[in-house]
Amino acid sequence: MSYAGHVNATRVAASTVAVSRFCDLLAVQYAYGATAGVVTIRDGAVSATVLLQISTPASVGAGELYLPGQGIRADAGLYVDLGAGATGVTVIFG
Repeated sequence: MSYAGHVNATRVAASTVAVSRFCDLLAVQYAYGATAGVVTIRDGAVSATVLLQISTPASVGAGELYLPGQGIRADAGLYVDLGAGATGVTVIFG
């Protein structure tokens, strides 16, 4: 089933609030460096509920994760924590 609505994207290169309103997280694209780490996406703020965590390996590369259906609901927005290994993250949301 596809997402019924407008789809937006934003890229971050540092840990920050990527979206500051209610949204559905639909996909994540991420780039990582030579250090292993974890990309963490939270519900709007640095200490809020964890919505998604993606482990990154200790090698240079990129990855993507597409979430099925309506994605993951974020009531307060999306806070992206790049962790130790990620160099950039694009969140696709509706």
